[in-house]
Amino acid sequence: MAVADPDRRERPPRSGERSSRSVGQRARLRLAPLVVEPRWRGSGAGGQGALILGVLCAWDALVAALALGLGGAFTGAGAGLITWLAVALAVPLPLSVAGAYRPSSWLREHPIEMMGGLAVTAAVVAWIAVLLAQLTGARVHLGALSGAWLALPLGWYLGRRTATVAWRRRRPERILVVGGGEVADRVLALARRTGACVLGRLDDARTGAQGVPVLGGIEALPRALDELDVDRLVIAFSTRRDYDTLEVLRSCTEFRGTVDIVPRFFDYLGPTATMYSTDGMPFLSIPGRRVTRGRALVKRAIDLIGAGLLLIALSPVLLLITLAIFADSGRPIIFRQRRVGLHGRRFMIFKFRTLAPAEGPAPDVGALELTPESIALHVEQAKQEAVSRATRVGGLLRRTSLDELPQLLNVLLGHMSLVGPRPLSPLEDATLEGWELLRREVRPGITGLWQVSGRSEVSWSERVNLDYRQVRHWSLYSDMKVLSDTIGAVIRQRGAE
Repeated sequence: MAVADPDRRERPPRSGERSSRSVGQRARLRLAPLVVEPRWRGSGAGGQGALILGVLCAWDALVAALALGLGGAFTGAGAGLITWLAVALAVPLPLSVAGAYRPSSWLREHPIEMMGGLAVTAAVVAWIAVLLAQLTGARVHLGALSGAWLALPLGWYLGRRTATVAWRRRRPERILVVGGGEVADRVLALARRTGACVLGRLDDARTGAQGVPVLGGIEALPRALDELDVDRLVIAFSTRRDYDTLEVLRSCTEFRGTVDIVPRFFDYLGPTATMYSTDGMPFLSIPGRRVTRGRALVKRAIDLIGAGLLLIALSPVLLLITLAIFADSGRPIIFRQRRVGLHGRRFMIFKFRTLAPAEGPAPDVGALELTPESIALHVEQAKQEAVSRATRVGGLLRRTSLDELPQLLNVLLGHMSLVGPRPLSPLEDATLEGWELLRREVRPGITGLWQVSGRSEVSWSERVNLDYRQVRHWSLYSDMKVLSDTIGAVIRQRGAE
């Protein structure tokens, strides 16, 4: 346990440093016993982090050599060999310029964004190859070079996914959170889901959150950063005045890690928000809604084509599930339930039946008070009852989300979309008001932000916020990101019941 020396004498503060000295260095910090792992600086010259980065550079060059060599992109006596070798060895340079060797780029970037950046870098490498071929006199086969351009991002991406696993297993990122309340709780939950090591929390409210120790007040931040070997500092909302927090933060001049700041109105921000600065004042800019008739038609066309192709491709799986349900618990195979869709219109949603028939009469929901809290409690109780009534096959279907496959028919019928807010029951929909009703302007989806953010792990209020953000900041690109995230969520069975 580390305890600040109460008898330590301080020199008088110089002009201009009164606030930071008085707040930052006269703190008294009592730290809970924590096991501090050996320092591993991935960006340093040595250590395991440097080894992983070195292996990643070698992998990138090897991928380029194989993609260009196996396809026969260059020919011509010695000139072709020289060009092939020069391009392969030069590959780490444009990747480094593009930031592909910064751990934050492949630890935190979305896979689609990472693939997009790698594809642009691969195009630069292709142009470098053409220029080198002109200098050496080698002959370039454009077909083979185009094939290499398509293969390079995939190979580089696989290398970074492997590096991410190795990086996190060797030394999880060490995070310290400043702040308290619901926002800090959400930050802590997100950090744990990403596999980070949460060292503790600093806040004037000394009550712990989610089993995370409170190490002291905010004024203890400088010493905590000095003793706890922090990689990332997250500033969430605190009970302390913003100015006081800023003064303490400014005093941490020796901290070399990353500082993340949760902005005010973060629930209103979306993936398209950008930052710009005018005369030293930073602004977060959020574009307006861009839902046009043309984009809506494109989304509907993607839904129809995607649902049709998936039904055809998955028809053997659908048949096997049908036979398994019939053999396990008989009929009916399909479960239907009323939900609220586009413009508040109601429709019947289709699912594979996963539950055994209820023994008693259905509970009377007519007497329920229509408040978010009471409805959330009722939904939670219904989920717990459903878990106890799940059949053997039904339990497997629910964990893997395969019970949702019949909703592809809902997509073809125009009730739903592939991506959108999860359809609510009439009871849940009756609690919505004001801005929450924006979700009715789009078709509900088979998958959405709620599904990829944890499903049952997400509270009702956070689910409503996610639905709003999905509708408010919708784009075809965001749909692609949700679809790619859905694959990982299903594999991990995160939040499945």
